[in-house]
Amino acid sequence: MSEPKPETKEAAHSVPEPAEHSAAWGDLAYTVRSEWIVLREKEKPVAEIFSTAYVADDGGEGRPITFVFNGGPGAASAYLHVGAIGPRRIDFPRNGTLPAPPAQLVDNAESWLAFTDLVFVDPVGTGFSRIIESQDEQTKDGKPEKKDPTAFFGLKR
Repeated sequence: MSEPKPETKEAAHSVPEPAEHSAAWGDLAYTVRSEWIVLREKEKPVAEIFSTAYVADDGGEGRPITFVFNGGPGAASAYLHVGAIGPRRIDFPRNGTLPAPPAQLVDNAESWLAFTDLVFVDPVGTGFSRIIESQDEQTKDGKPEKKDPTAFFGLKR
């Protein structure tokens, strides 16, 4: 029998507990869940990915799921979430200007939730998703080693 690995600071990395709520959009009852997922490389946490999922309560097994990303790195999913396809959106003035704070949310008649469950994902380096820096990844001058956020999805430029 092998000895258990000693607990390290990085192995103990934790994120806040998921938040889950029930809501309704028109006649459609759904559950919304927001959470962080820790990505690991060789058992070390390297990134936290934040997502918010909307799942129809009576959707059945055949209901499709759409994963929604904005053009990260650089753009979180919030713009699509509350600006375009989520069940609620910001109430923008008819003249196209930005609303005065605090912005009001209204039901979104064009939401895709009518025909698919939705998972909004913040790419690493945007919104609430982030790269996790560890002490052994710093350069000689003490600065964090630069990482490419696109590497977490196997993207190549």
